[in-house]
Amino acid sequence: MKKLKYILAAALTAVTMSTAFTGCQDNEIFDVNAPEDLDARIDEAASRIAERERLAREAEEAKRNAILEKLQDDVYQVGNTENGGPFWQTFSKSYKISSTDDAFMIKFKNFTSGANTFHNFGIVVTNDVEHQYGDGSVYPAGAGYAEYAVVRADNFNNWAWGNENGVGWNTGEDSGAEQKKRLKTSYDATEVEDKKFSEQMEGADCEVLITRAGDTINMSFTMTTWAGATLTKSFFLKESGIADKDIRVFLVTEKGHFVVYKVSAEPLEVPAWSKGVIFTEDQKDDEGISKVDPRWRINSLGEVASLKLDNYKKAIVHLDEAEVSEKSVEKIITSYIFDKKTSTAKLVYKNGAELECENSKISFFSSDDFTIPGTKTIYATYNAKSGEREVPVMTSFTVTVTPAISSIEVEAVSTTYYYAPGTTTPPTKADINAASFIKSVIGKTGVVDIPISAEDYTVEVTSEPTSMSGKFVITVTYKDLSTTLEVKLEESNTENLILTGTIVGSGKFVTDEVFGKVFENDNSAQRTSYLLLPEGSIPDCSKTKAMSISFWVNGNGKAALYSPIFSAYGAAPNNNKNTFPMFIIQGRGRLQTNCSGWTDFEGTEGKIPINDNGAKNVEDISYLEDNKWHLVTITITDTHAEFIVDEKVINSWTYDGTEGKNATGFLTDGHSLLKYICLGGNQAWDWSDYDSGYKYANFKIYNRVLTKDEIAARVTKKE
Repeated sequence: MKKLKYILAAALTAVTMSTAFTGCQDNEIFDVNAPEDLDARIDEAASRIAERERLAREAEEAKRNAILEKLQDDVYQVGNTENGGPFWQTFSKSYKISSTDDAFMIKFKNFTSGANTFHNFGIVVTNDVEHQYGDGSVYPAGAGYAEYAVVRADNFNNWAWGNENGVGWNTGEDSGAEQKKRLKTSYDATEVEDKKFSEQMEGADCEVLITRAGDTINMSFTMTTWAGATLTKSFFLKESGIADKDIRVFLVTEKGHFVVYKVSAEPLEVPAWSKGVIFTEDQKDDEGISKVDPRWRINSLGEVASLKLDNYKKAIVHLDEAEVSEKSVEKIITSYIFDKKTSTAKLVYKNGAELECENSKISFFSSDDFTIPGTKTIYATYNAKSGEREVPVMTSFTVTVTPAISSIEVEAVSTTYYYAPGTTTPPTKADINAASFIKSVIGKTGVVDIPISAEDYTVEVTSEPTSMSGKFVITVTYKDLSTTLEVKLEESNTENLILTGTIVGSGKFVTDEVFGKVFENDNSAQRTSYLLLPEGSIPDCSKTKAMSISFWVNGNGKAALYSPIFSAYGAAPNNNKNTFPMFIIQGRGRLQTNCSGWTDFEGTEGKIPINDNGAKNVEDISYLEDNKWHLVTITITDTHAEFIVDEKVINSWTYDGTEGKNATGFLTDGHSLLKYICLGGNQAWDWSDYDSGYKYANFKIYNRVLTKDEIAARVTKKE
C-alpha cells in the first residue's frame, strides 16, 4: 500500500512539472531567452561578494592588528589556586572602552575547579559606574550603575544575562530568546557537568576582544587548550543611546582563578575593596578575620609587601613540543625550574621581616614559549588557603632557555686518591666511589652553562691503575655526551700529631690495643689538662681555601656538653683567659673562629650563619657517652663547613664571607696566627668549662676537604 502511494505521488509530480513548462496556447513549451553573458554576470556577482567578504576580513584583521599593537603587560592573578572563591567576589581590574576608542582586548590563563562548566571566567559589560562587591552590603555599586551583559565562557542554561534598554533578560528564561540568537560558538558545554569542557578550560590560554559599533557591543572569546584545540564564542548586545557614552568591562569568576598577562588599555583606579587594607583590632573578629572584608586575615607581622624566591634554576635547555603538550606551564616550571622540594620562597613584609612560606602555596604562570631559546618571564604567586589573606602576592623572574647542550664539563671535588702509607697494591674499581669525586656537571650550550642534576648523569670508573704511580679514569655520561676525569694516586703523608705533642698539666699518654699511643686527660679543672701540639701544625690553606681536622675520640662515658675537644690561639692563656685569634671545636657539634674574620657557626634563627637544616644546631654528645672510639672530622672551606661523627654529618653551615660569616681568614692566616694549638681542652675566652677528660688518637690535619671515601676508609680501617 505504501509503495503504491509513492508511485502515484511520483507520477503526479512528473505531470505537474511537465505542465509547468508549457505555454497557455497549444501546449507549446516556452522558449526562455537567457542572456548570452549570464554565466559571466553570475561570476561577476560572485566575485563582488567574495571581494566584499575579503575587504571585511581585511578590515577585521586590521582592527585586530591595531588592538594587538596596543597590548601591554599587566600581569596579575585573580582568585586563589584552590579555586574556592564564590561568585561576584573575584574580579579583574576594570577597563574603560570609550566611545572614540572602539576596541579592547585582554589575554589571560583560565583555571577551574572542574566541578561545573560555569566554574570559569565570565565577561561583564556595564555603564561607566563602579560595580558592587559581594552582596553590596559593605561595598555597594555606584549611583546609576547599569549592567548591560554578563556572558560566561560556558553555554549551560543561563550563560548570559543583563539589561537591554532597561528590560532585564536571561538566556535561561524566555526573556532571553532574542539574545540566544546572537550566540555563535564552536563548542557545546551546555551540560552543567561537561567534563570535557572543564578539562579543556583548565589552563586554557584565553583572549577576549570587545569592539563597538554605534549602539552595538560585540564580544568574541578565543580559548586555546593545552592540547592545541581552539574554542570560539561570539555574542553581541544592543543598547540604545550608548554610541557616544563610555562603558566598562571586567572579568569575573566563580570557583576558579585566572592570570591576566596582556591588556590593551590602562586599568581604572583600583576600588577600595581590593586595596588590601590592614584593619585595626576593633575591625577583626576572634580569629583575626576582618569584619569589614573577610578576604583579609591579619598577620602580626603586618602587610605582605612582596614574595622572594631562591634556589631555582636560572637556565634550562629548550623543551620539545611533546614535553610542552604533555605538561601545563605550572608543571613545566616545577619540573624544570623551581623544584618545590629544594627551592625556597619567603614572604617579605612591609616592616622588613621575612617569613618562609610553604612551597605548596606557590603557583606559577608564564605566557612565553619554552620550545624556543631566549629569555622567558615567569610569574610566581603566593596563594593563601581558606580563611587567610586571599589577594595573592606576586613576583616575577626570568629564565634563559638555551639551545641543546653540545658538550659537558666536570668540576671535581678532588683529582687525587690518597692511600695509606706503606700500601703496595694499587686500589681497584671496588675501592673508589666515583661519584664522590664529582662536584658538579655542567652542560655547555654556547649561550649559558646549564647545571645538570646528579640523577640525570651517570658516573663509572672506566680504567683503574696497574701500579702505585697509575691513575683512575672516571667517565661521566649525560644522554649521548660524555667526558672523563683522571684521578691520580698519592700517599697520605699527614702525620699523627699526637705522637709529637707535649702534655700540659695532668694529662697522660696511654696504650690502646687498637691505636697504640693515645692521649688521655682529666676534667677536674679549667685549662689545666690538654695536649699542646707542635707550632705549625695548622697547614697553609691559602691556596686550597679548605681544611680538614680528623681524629679519634673516646668520651670514656662521661660526656660534657660544653667542653672543648680542640682549640687554637695566638698564645697561651693569660690569667686563665684566652682571646682572639682563635679557633675552637666543641664536642656538642659546634665550631667558632675569630681569625682575620669571624663566624660563630650558629644555628639559631637570626644568628649567622644559619645551619643548613634551617634551624638550630644539633647538639649531639651521644657518641661521647658509649665508651667507644668515634672518628670526628671537621671540614671547612671559605663557604661551607661540616661537623662529622664517623660518617654522619651532625651539623653543616653555609656562609658567604661577609662580616660575621667569614672563615676565609682562618684558612689563609691560621697557619701563621694560631701558634698555641691544643687537643682536649683549654676552653675559649674566660668561659668556665672544664677540660674534656676524654681519650684521643690519630690526630691529623689536611689542607683539603677529605672525601666521603677517605672518611669511610678511616672509619673502616680504624686508621
